[in-house]
Amino acid sequence: MTSVGFEIDAFGEQSVVVRAVPAMMAGVDIRERLHLILKELAEGGAGDSWLDSVAISAACHTSIRANHALSLPEMRELVSQLERTAFPRACGHGRPTMLLMSQTDLEKQFSRR
Repeated sequence: MTSVGFEIDAFGEQSVVVRAVPAMMAGVDIRERLHLILKELAEGGAGDSWLDSVAISAACHTSIRANHALSLPEMRELVSQLERTAFPRACGHGRPTMLLMSQTDLEKQFSRR
């Protein structure tokens, strides 16, 4: 899995030693994230191959979550990065990353119609 940033070796019968992780996983609980990624793979994963599934799962489990405050420059950079992706309208699992709302829909949301 070194091609997606993980370096993991067997360490006995039921253990592994993690030697390297993707930079995007800095500051997260690696043990918990690896369990989540492996669980998702065991359930079939989301990609066309196991490597795609690992990459999608790793990206998902290290993404910015709800209620995580961002500064204005961080928000702008996030949108800029999103615009440079091949499929900006959905995450790796197919969930939408943006919604199209008409002026009328927006006004209804703010009780202006």
